Amino acid sequence: MPFWITSDETLMTRVQTHADESAFGELVQRWQTRLEQASYRILNDRHRSEDLVQEAFTRLFLKRAQYRKQAKFASYLWKITLNLCQDELRRRVSRNKLIDPLASLDTEQPLQSLEEGPDSEAETNEEAGVVKQAVAQLPDPVRMIVVMRHYHDMKFREIAEVLEIPEGTVKTRMTQGLALLEKQLNPLFKNQVSPDKGPPNTNSTAAYEASFK
Repeated sequence: MPFWITSDETLMTRVQTHADESAFGELVQRWQTRLEQASYRILNDRHRSEDLVQEAFTRLFLKRAQYRKQAKFASYLWKITLNLCQDELRRRVSRNKLIDPLASLDTEQPLQSLEEGPDSEAETNEEAGVVKQAVAQLPDPVRMIVVMRHYHDMKFREIAEVLEIPEGTVKTRMTQGLALLEKQLNPLFKNQVSPDKGPPNTNSTAAYEASFK
């Protein structure tokens, strides 16, 4: 059976039972870009994100015997990757405390204001960049959930399974994240008025959810 019609779970079973390098390479090809994008949005460090995803794939192969055949491969791989992200975030907190005990009190950077202008791809890209900047400033546990939900379209129960926390906690953090984004982005979008559509709907979290697509 050609790889392109083979499920992730079947490929991982080949990796687990036969150390199949071709099957493993197909998994890397399918997942590398998605994992690097997610890690980058969580860590805001392109090179570290790439290194971390390589480490995730290395662990996947070296610890292939731990994979349970009845498990969903996506959840298993996400768990490895996000555990590494969490470890990296914890190390950063520890380093900041050693360097400057007060560093965590003033880490928020001002967001770039949006200037009025004609509808264009450049304007859309600018708005997307401002939203991404706002996401990068969210508290670590909240940002991780926002990234998984809105950039990678994961369900709340899937996020809860991957992070090994209650689904209610995931929903609470998601609500916190949207509230923080609304607070930061409202001043930037409120003066933008489109002659066709009127002012953006910044009073609804739906406006921000749409910005992630």
